[in-house]
Amino acid sequence: MGAGCPVCNGLTQITRNCPDCGTQMIDYGGLESYYDPYSPYEEPVDATGREMPDTGDEHMHLLQCPQCNGTVTYPVGEGSAV
Repeated sequence: MGAGCPVCNGLTQITRNCPDCGTQMIDYGGLESYYDPYSPYEEPVDATGREMPDTGDEHMHLLQCPQCNGTVTYPVGEGSAV
């Protein structure tokens, strides 16, 4: 999805607190960017190589806590409020 993501396009920011310690988390971008350089342009597949279901205009962002290093994924969709 990335092309229509309001967070990836700098239109808004994700402001979420860590579920473990309450510190504001840092957004490290779309999760697909961490697979390989071409992942954002390929069809999504799971760990076994099977095609994943289409999530429409939504993709996941990786958030990490600077205090306790906890990580979570957070769904962001085109036009969604974050």
